[in-house]
Amino acid sequence: MDLWLYIFAMGGAVVAIALLARLGILERLNQRPAIVLSFAIFTGILWTRTNLPTGSSQFISAMADLGLAGLVFGAGLQFRISRLRALSPVAFTLSFFASPLFLLMTAPSAFVLVQGLTFSSAILLGTALMLNGSVLERRAVTNSASPDSIKKAISLESAAAMSLGLPLALLIEAVAMMPMEIENGLLFSHAFALPAAIAIGGATGLLVGRLRHKKLAKSAPQQVMWELATIAGLLFVFAPLLHASPIVIVASLTLFWSEEAKLSEAVRRNIRRQIEMLVVPVAYVLFGLVLGARLLDANALVLIFVIASITILRVFPRFVLLQRSEIPKDHKAFVAWFGGAPGVATALFLLHLISSTAIVDQEPVLVIGVTSVFVSVLAIRISAKPLANHFARQARISMKRRWYQRRSA
Repeated sequence: MDLWLYIFAMGGAVVAIALLARLGILERLNQRPAIVLSFAIFTGILWTRTNLPTGSSQFISAMADLGLAGLVFGAGLQFRISRLRALSPVAFTLSFFASPLFLLMTAPSAFVLVQGLTFSSAILLGTALMLNGSVLERRAVTNSASPDSIKKAISLESAAAMSLGLPLALLIEAVAMMPMEIENGLLFSHAFALPAAIAIGGATGLLVGRLRHKKLAKSAPQQVMWELATIAGLLFVFAPLLHASPIVIVASLTLFWSEEAKLSEAVRRNIRRQIEMLVVPVAYVLFGLVLGARLLDANALVLIFVIASITILRVFPRFVLLQRSEIPKDHKAFVAWFGGAPGVATALFLLHLISSTAIVDQEPVLVIGVTSVFVSVLAIRISAKPLANHFARQARISMKRRWYQRRSA
């Protein structure tokens, strides 16, 4: 009976999402993440207080996996790994080094500050906060007076951090689950599912990308994208039968496909925008309804850690890594602040962890996670326009100062 109920619920959700997208409502909601998340959390608190029924953890986790697969599909199409450093040295540095540094700083801090949190759970918490699958305030970045190279760096870093960080997060989760799965054999463990997914998804991506390389130049790119999305959907559905990770198989498919098939930047950006329009508002609503009530359990130590994680622990390593970059100081501050903040990818990964056996002390992790996402979304939203204008104004002043110095020299 539960299976038919879930199928009916999923069918109704798909129809509702398609209708909202058709009416343009999802696009408007996607531009207001703070309002959507706040309303969802408030509704989730009321829902929990009135003891209304909720879905099973397995079903919620499956929905989160579907959302993460959608985000990683759009992110993996934004760049070629072999060309990322040439496209944007800033994005390359931040995606490969800033996120791991953030994890190394965040996990010990959470373990020390929050009582009742084991070190393995602190690592998984830091892993969740490390993900930044989409820029929280894309309009503030796009409409700012910053150079196109800076805007491109922020967008590419977001895509690379999602495509590479999510498999790393799942690997850390799989390692934490190994002691409980080893008795069933390595073949059926989550640790085996990751390399299997990389092999199957990567091989499929290389093959399809090479076969459809010329097709992109002769036909509408949207047609090829629908074909790729269909293949990704089939791999996602049948991945458990192949003992492969559904999310990683989609990530590998798109990353290896991007290495073989060429696609214009405009088409890549449009694909990601369409996917985020469908995923982000729905993800925040689900996140708020399921976990919103845990926001009331946050204490002073949790708030101290959350504020530190989205400010000092996040911005400091990013700013240090950018010191060797040749971009102006004010642009460095702009990139450091508007990237790497916990957002929709963190929310979905926390929902994914609901049914995971990798976390022994699940409640502290979820309380900190909900608080982090909520504070992060509000902080970035409130500071977006004034800080973007400030950084752009300071950058223009610096450029004029350097121009006058060169003229007077």
